[in-house]
Amino acid sequence: MNPPLASTGSSGSKALVFVLLLAVAGLGAWAFLLKRDLATANEDLAAARKSSNVTASAPGEVQRLKARVAELESRVASAPAPSPAPAAEAPAPKAANPLAAMAQLMTSNPAMKNLVATTQRRALETQYAELLDALQLTPEQRTRFIDLLAERQAATTDARMKLASADLSADERRALAQEMQQANQATQGTIRELLGDEKFAAFRSYTDQQAERTQVNMLKASLASSGAPLSAEQAASLSGLMYEERKGFTFTRNPGAGAADPTAALNSQTVETNLREQEQLDERIANRAAVLLSPDQVNALRQNQAARRQAARASIELSRQMLGVGQK
Repeated sequence: MNPPLASTGSSGSKALVFVLLLAVAGLGAWAFLLKRDLATANEDLAAARKSSNVTASAPGEVQRLKARVAELESRVASAPAPSPAPAAEAPAPKAANPLAAMAQLMTSNPAMKNLVATTQRRALETQYAELLDALQLTPEQRTRFIDLLAERQAATTDARMKLASADLSADERRALAQEMQQANQATQGTIRELLGDEKFAAFRSYTDQQAERTQVNMLKASLASSGAPLSAEQAASLSGLMYEERKGFTFTRNPGAGAADPTAALNSQTVETNLREQEQLDERIANRAAVLLSPDQVNALRQNQAARRQAARASIELSRQMLGVGQK
């Protein structure tokens, strides 16, 4: 979304309409003057014919007036008729919602739906590979487990796209959010039946710490080629430390930024507050990590944290531009 360009386009259209109005007014004035001259010449001709003081030279004057009348009639006939004034500029159509178009494409195009489903499934297989190996599930159980997660993720994606892209009322948003919650609870129950209580608890714990594992894996990758690579023991301890700090940290939540209105989380004040609090949490993690990591590793951790916050801000700004919300 580019407000300056939009503003320029609007001003240009208004200027064009103004010029057209001036042109129409000019043509109308010219035609009016021609017709006025024609009427005057006709009056003079009639007066000359009726005058009782017509002299020998009068026929010449009459002929001159007739020629003048013919000339004016010809000019009036050839004058372009004034065009009707252009209609008032129609209001600009409402900007298309990119997410609405994306949602339509994802739901109506079979090839796109298949591509999204395949991509999501592969991501889930990679994400839960370590857990599935640890749980020692049968091939059938592994397939069923991924099927359930993929179905839940597809339904969640569809619902969130609707929430963000459709013009829904507050009641419709709440109803859709409730449907999402109920569907997730049903899937959790099915997974519990598949795994059993003990393995289901391991699944929940593994899922809860997914964000921390992702961060630690990024740190491991950045340190792999350095002189201070992260050991498996350090990675496990750091992941647990990060999880403890996150669970013990209270983020400020905007009252309007609930699941029923995901775009409310793009409010400028909410975004700045969350990013500032994330920086505070990162600082607590880095300080505690100093007992687990070397100084070089801690510096790499801080750099990764800063890069992640910067990426989060860029992602939020892109979402604002796409949705046209969160600017207040």
